[in-house]
Amino acid sequence: MIVYLAGPITGVKHYKDTFNRAAAALEDLGDIVINPATLPQGMPNNLYMPICLEMIKAADLVILLPGWDNSEGARLEKQFADYQGKPTVEINIYIPKSQAAKLVKKFF
Repeated sequence: MIVYLAGPITGVKHYKDTFNRAAAALEDLGDIVINPATLPQGMPNNLYMPICLEMIKAADLVILLPGWDNSEGARLEKQFADYQGKPTVEINIYIPKSQAAKLVKKFF
């Protein structure tokens, strides 16, 4: 399954670590991960969201990372996914509990 990661980036010091660990855990489950934290830094802020919305179009599912509901951008990504008819799920629900302990130990 192709999944897009949505979570807080702006103002979060170590957001890349969180996104990269989540991507690695999901890839370990066999998913193809679209990770917006890998976009190049230094572009004007108004250019990121249009790129992210296009990436959501390519995904089958949007995975919501912790804190997504406190992020204006991640909330917009969820709204867009809903509008596009794409399912959304929080990562702690998506990863089966039976596998969560193994993944937490391996990636976190």
